[in-house]
Amino acid sequence: MPHYKLTYFNVTGRIEPARVMFHYGGIPFEDVRIEHADWPSLKPTNSLWRTTILEIDGKKYTQGVSLSRYVANIVGLVGKTNEENLEIEIAVNIVSELLITAYEFHYEPNEEKKKQNLKKLNELMDKYLPVLDEAAKKNGGHLVTNRLTWADIFFVTSYEDIRHLLENKDIVKDFSGLQNLKKNVLSEKNIKQYIQSRPKLPTYKYDLRSEL
Repeated sequence: MPHYKLTYFNVTGRIEPARVMFHYGGIPFEDVRIEHADWPSLKPTNSLWRTTILEIDGKKYTQGVSLSRYVANIVGLVGKTNEENLEIEIAVNIVSELLITAYEFHYEPNEEKKKQNLKKLNELMDKYLPVLDEAAKKNGGHLVTNRLTWADIFFVTSYEDIRHLLENKDIVKDFSGLQNLKKNVLSEKNIKQYIQSRPKLPTYKYDLRSEL
């Protein structure tokens, strides 16, 4: 088996789906978490100039969503057909758009732009959350097919981030399908054990531990 090493800050972010899936599949890996204060000194030694890095037998790869897709293939959380994989990609892209917009809102220093970003995020949530909820209802608490895929894990980890970025606002409280999806993911034994034992997120307004 290859030697896997994941390097990122001690936050969730777009690498958390990969961490979760490694644990789900029982795949050993190094979970290296760096402090933000250490990044300036580490950056010159990083030829990729990225904070999110997966090393496979020493070879480095980056880009969070691509890494998650790779791990999903390893642990069998991809679709069984090209059409299922297409649906998974669509769901992941939708959730990714919500997450990116939440980051843009939270970290925007200009108050006027911050209001505009929040308006955009609310519009996107009004547009997409009902669609995702209907998919989850149709598929027994999963976004694609009636079994767990990496789209479900990507949604739940992004939900955690978005809820933190929105000062602990529960964006799925009115969506029973998405609530069921969240329960399905967090009830997986290896995922539950990982969430319970992972390093605490001291700056986070919300932690999935509270759902276990």
